[in-house]
Amino acid sequence: MIYDPRLIEAPSAANVGQTIVVSAVDDTGAPTAWEPADLPTGGGESETWRLVQDITLDTDDVGTFGYCDGADIVANGSLDWTLAAAGAAMGIAGIIAAYLKYTKKDIR
Repeated sequence: MIYDPRLIEAPSAANVGQTIVVSAVDDTGAPTAWEPADLPTGGGESETWRLVQDITLDTDDVGTFGYCDGADIVANGSLDWTLAAAGAAMGIAGIIAAYLKYTKKDIR
């Protein structure tokens, strides 16, 4: 399912100084309901914060050098060449895109 903000109903009321926060999500993580919430005051003793959701990231999914994970190199004796090739392809595509953008600049 693709997230479309027009399909989510906004809260029926909110006060000045409040913001809108997600109050429910579906199985895919897409927001399904919103509610008004007070903004933090920015300091002082009246400041209150509310935990909206804990998020856990798998460290294998974060970072640009997943192809050279030390544990995999020791276990397998080599790099993950599929990930290395994908990284090289993205790097080359970025260089080509930058070159094409640069050649369209009106710098003489």
